[in-house]
Amino acid sequence: MKLRRLNGTDVIGMEESDGAEDTAEEDNAENNTQDTADDIVEQGPQHKRTKKQLPYKPSWVKSDFKEAVRKEKFPWTIPSPKVENHLSPVSLFELFITPEIMHRICNESKEYAAQKGHDNFDLDITSLKLFLSILLIRGYAPLPRRPMYWETAGDVHNSMVSAAMSRNKFSSIMSNIHFANNNELDMTDQTFSLNKSSASTKV
Repeated sequence: MKLRRLNGTDVIGMEESDGAEDTAEEDNAENNTQDTADDIVEQGPQHKRTKKQLPYKPSWVKSDFKEAVRKEKFPWTIPSPKVENHLSPVSLFELFITPEIMHRICNESKEYAAQKGHDNFDLDITSLKLFLSILLIRGYAPLPRRPMYWETAGDVHNSMVSAAMSRNKFSSIMSNIHFANNNELDMTDQTFSLNKSSASTKV
């Protein structure tokens, strides 16, 4: 931003912030001296007004910096990030969703399926990764209904989804995916009560 003084000059940035009050007093003194001189001419020396100090009110002017001005006033540059290892997208993903987390999801999902009587349900880390990848594709290429990704119609069929996992397998994981044991939850915790109510909603 540029700070415009009362005398019409502009100050860029905070380069003269320490002396802003002194500058304001000088500008006010100059203006008040002019007002007093005018009073002397109009009213004569017997009617001099006492000089009154006015508060300094800066005005801000919105404008774009020119490249030369920017380099002169703000010479620093933002250092580029240091990349020691060029990780793949999968490696970056596993920094957040670690193998330990995926292993827990598999165990809790199988436990939840057993509680519902689905003893034949099985989930391993490889299938879980494929399931998560399909969820990411659904966010990138959304369709009105989930089964459309496996339909043969050319305008909705997605070969990556259908080749990665069957529709029945995906639906089975979707209905049993779980992250905690229901028998060990603290039901006084409002977080779990919210999760319970949202889990009852059809996905």
